[in-house]
Order: sequence, then structure tokens, then C-alpha cells
Amino acid sequence: MRAKSFVAVLAFAVLSIAPAEAAAMTFKPADIGDCRISCERVLMAEGDITLDSDVLFERAFEKAGNVRTVMLDSPGGNVVGGLKLGYSFRRAKLNVSVAPGGECFSACAYAMLGGVSRRVPENARFGVHGFVDRRSKVSARDMSYDKDIYGLLRLFAEEMGVSPSLIVMAEKTRNEDLRILSREELKKTRVVTGR
Repeated sequence: MRAKSFVAVLAFAVLSIAPAEAAAMTFKPADIGDCRISCERVLMAEGDITLDSDVLFERAFEKAGNVRTVMLDSPGGNVVGGLKLGYSFRRAKLNVSVAPGGECFSACAYAMLGGVSRRVPENARFGVHGFVDRRSKVSARDMSYDKDIYGLLRLFAEEMGVSPSLIVMAEKTRNEDLRILSREELKKTRVVTGR
């Protein structure tokens, strides 16, 4: 995404801020598999995405060592935080997966799109919905700038190699609801890659 467009998105940083009582996303290294034989070091990302989750990720990634995969388990959080985290994943050239048995909803969906390779295991769920300006509890689609924001989200999706139809799905789903994508929809929108 062009820097100018991303700056415009930052102007809406207050959108979809997670409630104060929500647990901010943490990043912890974990080994998947039996390391006596063969295992993979991953970074587990769990909790709500905040505006500074990208900074926390970058610190954890630097300390974690040889990590090529991030596993997400998040109900969502701040939309701009999700975009920033997605850009951090892309800069690090990481594979991103929803954790087995986990979820990636709302702002987490945008973070996941940053993966160079993306997976949603059979027992995990990926979902989108419209966002809300929590300052006034007014749905973003009722505000005059909604088309601009969703337009920027479509540009982000395209840049990440994902069909902008994913953003259309989010836009058409009320914030109070959640659109869980089927296996077919995950493939058709290119949320999941061939890997």
C-alpha cells in the first residue's frame, strides 16, 4: 500500500479499538513437534490486537530466533493495529496460520493477510465483519468516510494478494455479527495460499 494511503488509514486509528478490559496480544515462542526428531519454532500470537501490537511483535520476533511462522488466535481488536501487524509480518516474510483450534476474527483477519503463506487449519475459524467507531457507537458504514476506509482496506487486500471480495464480505456484515468463511470461500478469496 502506498505510504500516503496508509497515513490516511492511520487517521482512523480510533476505529475498532478493543474494550479496555480486553487482553492485549502477546507473542511467545513455541516449538511444534518433537524436537528430538524434528520440530518447528513458531511465534504464538494470542489476544486482542492493539495499535502497538506490531511493535510488540517486532521485539518478540527479534528475541525468538529462527522463526518462520506466526500462529494467530485472536478475536480481533484495532483495525489499524491489524493492518500494521500485517505489514510487519510481510516485511519479515513470515508464514501466518490460525492456531489449530483457534480463531482469527475481525482485525486479526487483516493481520493474517500479511503472511507470505497463509493457512487456516480444518479445526480453526476465520471471520470478518464491519467495523465500528467505539467513540460514538455509530457503525462506520453510517459515516461519510466509510467508502474511503473500505476502499483503503480493499487496496491493502490486493497488495497482499487477496481478493478484495473479502473486504466486501466484511463491509456487508454488521459489526455485531460475524461472517465465518467456509473452506471454499477461504480459497476463492485467496485468504489461504497453496501451501
